Amino acid sequence: MQDGARIQSSIEILQDHFQTQAPLDRSLHHYFARRRYIGSKDRNAIRGHVYQVIRHYLPLEWWLEESRLFTKGSPRLLSIAALVLADKLDMKQINELFSGDKYQPHSLIDEEQELVRTLEGQSMISEDQPLNVQVNCPDWIFEKTEDADLFRALNEEAPFDMRANILKGSFDAVHESLSSSVENITKIPGLESGLRAPRRLPIDQLKMFKDGWVEVQDAGSQKVCELMDVTPGQRVLDFCAGAGGKSLSLASRMENKGQIYLSDTSEKRLARAKVRLKRAGVHNYMIHALSSETDGWVKKHRNKFDVVVVDAPCTGTGTWRRNPEARFRYDEESLAEMTDLQARILNSAQRCVKPGGKLYYITCSVLADENQIQAKDFVKENEAFALTKDTQLLPHVDDTDGFYIAEFQKAAEKESERKDSK
Repeated sequence: MQDGARIQSSIEILQDHFQTQAPLDRSLHHYFARRRYIGSKDRNAIRGHVYQVIRHYLPLEWWLEESRLFTKGSPRLLSIAALVLADKLDMKQINELFSGDKYQPHSLIDEEQELVRTLEGQSMISEDQPLNVQVNCPDWIFEKTEDADLFRALNEEAPFDMRANILKGSFDAVHESLSSSVENITKIPGLESGLRAPRRLPIDQLKMFKDGWVEVQDAGSQKVCELMDVTPGQRVLDFCAGAGGKSLSLASRMENKGQIYLSDTSEKRLARAKVRLKRAGVHNYMIHALSSETDGWVKKHRNKFDVVVVDAPCTGTGTWRRNPEARFRYDEESLAEMTDLQARILNSAQRCVKPGGKLYYITCSVLADENQIQAKDFVKENEAFALTKDTQLLPHVDDTDGFYIAEFQKAAEKESERKDSK
């Protein structure tokens, strides 16, 4: 493809994303699936431009308004501004891309040419921009922490993290085998089974992935699994299992001994989890779809599990490195709805913890509303539980996505209560 055709494809993908509000990776997947003729090199270039626009969305919008030519950007205007401010292209180069030839964007109109002249020589980030704009963070979220270093780190591209599946072989064996087919694979410091590539890999094409030797999992997600007190022989419930990412890690640590239950309200996600569990060689699992967090199945399994894991739905602020468009998905009202749902899920799931057992609450968020405040509110309302420890992982501190985990210990059953239950 010519460079201009790549830009046109990027504009079309951004247009679809803005209109549908679908996750960006889904918009990219659907676009490329309908155009099999686009090669891998072209796909990478198109993907790079699309993500560049999203990772600089607020500064680009600020410059469009500052130009006084446009008050609100469009995929085309945002792309033009990104090419000038980020790629440092001049008027001649922009006109070559926007030539109006077949498959290329139509020629610049007078106002767009004036925009290019206005932006030439400027930097993407200006001291005149509000700090939240400089770090590409919606103002209402930035105001909750005002931590520019955090949000600047969340605007960087994440490395490609994987977990070696020790049910298939030793960590060293997996590392050595993977390194023989993929360059620059390194061990992640501080993790039992973490492996890292500097950039995105065509993981679906790797035999080791197809055979279940490695799974894609951010270092932060791996870390919270290691922080959980899970051992072989236990009964473990992954209450919001989704596609089973953390269940896979926990099952590996359990050495296929004991039993791990996966529950979720999405049968589609659980179906995907089943495929992944089989590929990984996990045998000690059971799956149950819930109608809601208060499904009758929960009551029937009261006091049945040594460990209950609540990987709660959240705003995903901690995953912005991988999902940069997610920063524009929520507002203050939807955050309030999310924290209410989290509290309801926690209060329902805690019933499944047996006396003396542990409950873990996890989010991929960096917001106290969803993390520390949620944990403190839970122990206030549930006297049988004590908050024994909690950890917040941050990209600029821990080189991971932003994850939070709280460990709650349930009080052991008193002797009188054991006699009464017999």
